[in-house]
Amino acid sequence: MNKASIFAAWNVLVMLATAGLAVYIPLDIIVPEAVNQFSLLYWAINLIFFADIPICYWATNEDSAGNDGINSNALIGHRRWLLTDIVAAVPIEVLTGNPYLRLLRLVKLLKIRNFMRFYLKREVKYNYPLTILFFIYWVALCSHWLSAGWLAMIGLQSELSFASNYIRSLYWVVTTLTSVGYGDIVPTTDGEYLYSMFVQIIGIGVLGYIVGNVAGFLTRKDPATVKYGENMDRLSALVRYRGLPKELQDKINFYYTYQWKKRSGYDEAKFLKGLPDNLSREVSLHLKNEVLEKIFLFQDASQEFIDEIALHLSPVVLTPNDVLFREGDDGDAMYFVLSGELVAVDKHQEKEFATFSDGDFFGEMALFKKEPRSATMISKTYSDLYKLDKKIFDRIMEHYPRVAKKIVAKAMARDKEHRNTAQR
Repeated sequence: MNKASIFAAWNVLVMLATAGLAVYIPLDIIVPEAVNQFSLLYWAINLIFFADIPICYWATNEDSAGNDGINSNALIGHRRWLLTDIVAAVPIEVLTGNPYLRLLRLVKLLKIRNFMRFYLKREVKYNYPLTILFFIYWVALCSHWLSAGWLAMIGLQSELSFASNYIRSLYWVVTTLTSVGYGDIVPTTDGEYLYSMFVQIIGIGVLGYIVGNVAGFLTRKDPATVKYGENMDRLSALVRYRGLPKELQDKINFYYTYQWKKRSGYDEAKFLKGLPDNLSREVSLHLKNEVLEKIFLFQDASQEFIDEIALHLSPVVLTPNDVLFREGDDGDAMYFVLSGELVAVDKHQEKEFATFSDGDFFGEMALFKKEPRSATMISKTYSDLYKLDKKIFDRIMEHYPRVAKKIVAKAMARDKEHRNTAQR
């Protein structure tokens, strides 16, 4: 686990600890005798808050040094939130003897809010579930505070336990926030009426936020689904105005469906073109280096050589029964299989020579010998490949002559071994 992951896990712990403190403090002020058993937890949270100060300082220093990218833009860093962390950690109520001053310790919630905003921007993949999770966090705390306030207004019913009193108070808050209440619990004093109106006004905002966000989630379409719909509309228009054989229609339809369901509409080439050159380079290296490092031909090559090769790999997508090349074609590229299954057959497609699947590669001799293809390559399934063009490879090899000699020697040795095996 890297430092960024450790710091993220720590912030989750601080977020939960802050929630615990936000639940404990109002109840301890209103009915201290009911929550005395949780005092050890209160001080444990206090220790977490004290530990948060040096940990955030460490994380921010790592980020400013550019080592780990833990705390981008110091969004939740030590320097910006130092005063907040100190106020939250120092037990002011003990120093002053005023129990109400412990409410100041809830300023930690401001930092938690910033932490949530930071991770909503950072964790793009989990944006929707995180949004819902954080919303539940704040609604739960708000409901608890309003319930504590209502308990303070009406007092505890002596014939009921504290848990029952709290549940009834929470029930009143939830029904008031989400509607106008059921009338089974009603205000009786001017203060209670004013408090009820205050909660009802908050409820309008909460309900509006919920309805707006739920509607947004329901109407927000996945980009891959939108792209799939557009592709199918284009296919439908082409069939209407120009006509296509049913077999070809189905093939195009299946391809679009594969792009949508299996690849989520992902198009690597278009994605990379939409990035600045420096980002495009970084993404290309990340996506392709792992593939190249597994190829025995490149195992002794320098990282600079592998990076150069990676930048010039181009993606290829094949549908079932597509012919990648035929026996006798000029060899002009080698291929790396990312996913799918391909089979090498003779030119009459009667005899199978070999099958290639995820992580395999083939056609490498085309980079070293001017020979026609010795087999026909057919995709048995939807297949995703990387293609390395011979012309590009030759140009790269000119800049790395020592690496080139080693790679050529390995390729020739492998080719000789295969020929000897075939003769037996």
